[in-house]
Amino acid sequence: MDKPILASELITALGDAKKNILGWQGGRYAEGMRRNVQTEIVTAQKFVLSKSLIEHAVQASMSKPEILFNMLERGIPPFNSLWIEWDEVYRQELLKKIHESNGKTYDLGETIMPVGYHVLKHNGDYIYALYTKYEPDNKSYMVSPQIGFSIDNEKPFNRLDASGNPKVMSESDWLRASWQSTEAYLGSWYAQEYGKNGTKKDKYYLDQIRQRITTTQTASMHWMITQEKFDLGWDQKEMSKFMEISYNVMEGDGRFMIALLGLLNYDLIATEEVTPPKKIDHIAFGRKVPKNEYKVVTINLPKPRGKRVYSRMFTGQGSPKREHWRRGHWRVLKNKQGNVLKRIWIDQQKVGNQELGKITHDYVLNKKDA
Repeated sequence: MDKPILASELITALGDAKKNILGWQGGRYAEGMRRNVQTEIVTAQKFVLSKSLIEHAVQASMSKPEILFNMLERGIPPFNSLWIEWDEVYRQELLKKIHESNGKTYDLGETIMPVGYHVLKHNGDYIYALYTKYEPDNKSYMVSPQIGFSIDNEKPFNRLDASGNPKVMSESDWLRASWQSTEAYLGSWYAQEYGKNGTKKDKYYLDQIRQRITTTQTASMHWMITQEKFDLGWDQKEMSKFMEISYNVMEGDGRFMIALLGLLNYDLIATEEVTPPKKIDHIAFGRKVPKNEYKVVTINLPKPRGKRVYSRMFTGQGSPKREHWRRGHWRVLKNKQGNVLKRIWIDQQKVGNQELGKITHDYVLNKKDA
């Protein structure tokens, strides 16, 4: 690469957080979390998305709530500490193109900053924390919102705090806040499209997704407020301000990550190990950037052809398969006692989905030498 990956720049920036981390307040909480985050990013499995996978993830994220919910259930992060980054300019341009082709407006904004997500398993939950590089007036800073989101792939979140007590917020207030965060992380247009104008099934699965995604504090909370304030706590208005910032900068990212991780767990994913050349040194934040190994991830599917292919990939039971011939085989029928009743020969048959590609099996039979 002609430049270092964002993860390497973040590791470098954390080496002098006071100078390079936007909003750094200092204190023992901040310093302790700085060391923890730096270690986690260094040891995380790092993935850089190819343009083909960005295209598929963007298209897949446009699927109806039922399909998106199936992606969510299958899209468990493959590692407990995972770094994912991509070309955000390319993703935003794709989103603009898709929205405008559907007769909708899409504002790219004046500045598109690079994007990386650290997905960390903590106390049984996966926390999704955004990191980006902000460059005002020829200066460079790494920045991360104090609020991120968590996704539970197996069950809904409940309203109990760590001690097992119901939260102070009333049921109606909590539901309102839950829908507000869901609308932000799925994208306001998506929530309105299927929440207001969708079918009964659309609304049902949209609500199922809402119950599986929630806001959470990220590591940057420890360094973006003073130590004294951290000890005192903050009121609901202050927390709402933190949330509003995260909602603005992560608009639609939850939906993209659901689709992306659903695809990452699919059997057509390919990864390529990349080790930066030793002879090339990159400088960021006044320091030499570490040469981290990472994986370039792509997907072995043809160019996206709309949402139809993803609805077929993520419906039904079991793992979706490419089209292939299933060889003939015996099926044995037994009774409750385990006794064989009869054997039935099942002839060869073509199975799987042709649109997902084809698998050709070569059965090699070795003849024993005389």
